[in-house]
Amino acid sequence: MKNVIYIIADQMRWDVLGCNGADYIQTPNFDRLAESSVNFSCAYSGNPCCVPARGIMATGRYSHKCMDPAGLNFNSGRIMPENVHIADLLQKHGYSTYGIGKAHCLPYKTNPGFDVFEIAEEGRLEMTRQNNLDKGNQYEHREDYFEYLEKVGYAGMQRAHCIGNNDPRAGEAALPDEHYVDTWATTRSLELLEKHLDSESDKPFYLQLGFVKPHAPYDPPAPYSKMYDPREIPTPWGGAADQEGRNPAMPTFQKNYMIERMDDMAIQYSRAHYFGLITYLDAQVGRVLDFVDSHGIADETIIVFTADHGDNIGDHGLFFKTFFTEGSAHIPLLVSLPGTTTGKECIQPVGQEDIMPTICDNLGITIPNEIDGASLLPLITQPEAKHAKPFAVSQYGTDDHMSIMIREQRYKYCYVRYNATEELYDLAEDPHEMVNLVTDAKYADELLRLRTTTNQWCIDNQHSPILMENGTIGSVEYILEDNLRAPDKTMGVRKW
Repeated sequence: MKNVIYIIADQMRWDVLGCNGADYIQTPNFDRLAESSVNFSCAYSGNPCCVPARGIMATGRYSHKCMDPAGLNFNSGRIMPENVHIADLLQKHGYSTYGIGKAHCLPYKTNPGFDVFEIAEEGRLEMTRQNNLDKGNQYEHREDYFEYLEKVGYAGMQRAHCIGNNDPRAGEAALPDEHYVDTWATTRSLELLEKHLDSESDKPFYLQLGFVKPHAPYDPPAPYSKMYDPREIPTPWGGAADQEGRNPAMPTFQKNYMIERMDDMAIQYSRAHYFGLITYLDAQVGRVLDFVDSHGIADETIIVFTADHGDNIGDHGLFFKTFFTEGSAHIPLLVSLPGTTTGKECIQPVGQEDIMPTICDNLGITIPNEIDGASLLPLITQPEAKHAKPFAVSQYGTDDHMSIMIREQRYKYCYVRYNATEELYDLAEDPHEMVNLVTDAKYADELLRLRTTTNQWCIDNQHSPILMENGTIGSVEYILEDNLRAPDKTMGVRKW
């Protein structure tokens, strides 16, 4: 059976790779992987928020079906037990399984099916302990990356710059490249694969390598911190004025994360550091590809690269995630299957829920429970074919906090319960979503069609519908002042 290397970045938008048009960012190794892959250039996060997105990728199910509903409004929740995790499934089929780096699978340190499970979770275990939130004593262990930093004499240095975990401001890492978080995750992964090939070469392996970056803090180590000049890189698409008539939670983000206090060059400075993190991750991917090539296992190893969601990095006056903007919801997806993929591109809309069934389909492994994804194998062999699903779906929140997106080949439709807000974009003409067409009479038929399509998807998938029983659009008043939070409660400034 084939080996599997599944690499998941955190908060990486789709358009920062050279193979996706970013000629101003150095990504030679991502582009190298793309040369042996199908590049799904129209892939979307099923939920542009960390924990539920990872639940989707692990189970092949929509987030409202695989995650504990109590956590879906708070970037929290556990994968419900009726859903099989891909690591557990492959382990039961004879794989040696390794999970290294960021897993973001709750509760932290609960192993979902890895023979070796070592994590870097940006201090969340420590935060839980020190704030006396660990009622069940589930976090008796420290994060493996923190233990590593203690051993090499860099304890506490990962946050010495005092930039928060959800902080749009940027700076240089206090750690050198060799001890930076994703260097550790990559090194540890390759150590385990080396050991596996030496002692267990009769068994296939499954490696899930979770990168912490390019999630904030935007703090690349030298020399990546100075690689991009803020004065020379492209500026964001649009600005805060674009938020008029869109999701009414957008201005709340600006205030809660103090984005409104950043001038144009401050935003450029953060973007430059985000791009530096992309090139830093490119170097880590290069190490993995070099290992595969030098050990002669390329012909028997599936490689998948993707991200849980993206980052707006200034587009439309926003940073981070949770919205259905292209920067937030549109993700990279490269799938390399030995003997079948040679630098092709597929422009069909696909979703994260399709990744697990694609891997299992190629391995000939049956998933024992119901899933929502569809294997991409037909598109890998024939990228111009039609996907089994006619559109990609993304959702965030539930009930009164629900929002949902349908992405067809040409149009994107978004709805949020807050103030019954709708958005419609013709991405063929307007790829950066500068003009919301909801009030344009020329698009009234498309709006009605997509609203009806989305509502029917909700009904078919046991999701809260858009339309009420009387046919009106569901609406909940959104009051900005009721949703404001002190920056120290939102920006993740902490000492660990």
